[in-house]
Amino acid sequence: MSINSTVIENTLEKLALNNEKRFNAYQIASLSNETDVMAVNNYLLYRSDSNFGILNAKIETLCDNNHPDKHFELNEPLPDYELECRICGCEYIPDMEFSHIVFYFKESYVTEVKKKRLNKQLILCLN
Repeated sequence: MSINSTVIENTLEKLALNNEKRFNAYQIASLSNETDVMAVNNYLLYRSDSNFGILNAKIETLCDNNHPDKHFELNEPLPDYELECRICGCEYIPDMEFSHIVFYFKESYVTEVKKKRLNKQLILCLN
């Protein structure tokens, strides 16, 4: 199944303009009316690649109470010792089965999107 990358890019721009900090593929799929979450996730991972990077991708662990907690690099192994959840304080050992990928905008992308919007507004004012 293919996805509409233009719609996803527009969704990402809107989120950046609204100062959204953290999101995942499920949210982007929902906001862009895409049904193939895995394809959206793969596209977001592609957009976090250093050559095409507008995003930073991280592994986010969940505590036993399902709270989002610590972040780790994608290529970084999860620790095999107990962590304390920043939300509820419970101790848990991170597990990939109870983790997911989250994305953050690179600051340079947010700056670029806001500058682009400002330029559009200036052009409209001059006309």
